[in-house]
Amino acid sequence: MGETDGHKAEKQAFDQLDGQKVPSRQALHEEFNRLLGEKKQAYAEYRQVKKEMQEYLIAKQTVEHILGIDRHKRVEEKKQQKEEQR
Repeated sequence: MGETDGHKAEKQAFDQLDGQKVPSRQALHEEFNRLLGEKKQAYAEYRQVKKEMQEYLIAKQTVEHILGIDRHKRVEEKKQQKEEQR
């Protein structure tokens, strides 16, 4: 990003303040840390939910294997049934 692009971005940021006082460096630092904490917490929750989803998918595949259910086979059977109904 060139110097003029940076200047334009800064000008836009200050224009958005609409006459408000520019936040202090300390306030920006505190907000950044707060948002970073929220991000870390959300990502930890995401990882846990993703892990649970993977465990459920493995369990589903195991059950389908035990019961001899082939997902592709079921899809083909449904297609055939629809064609027969026509």
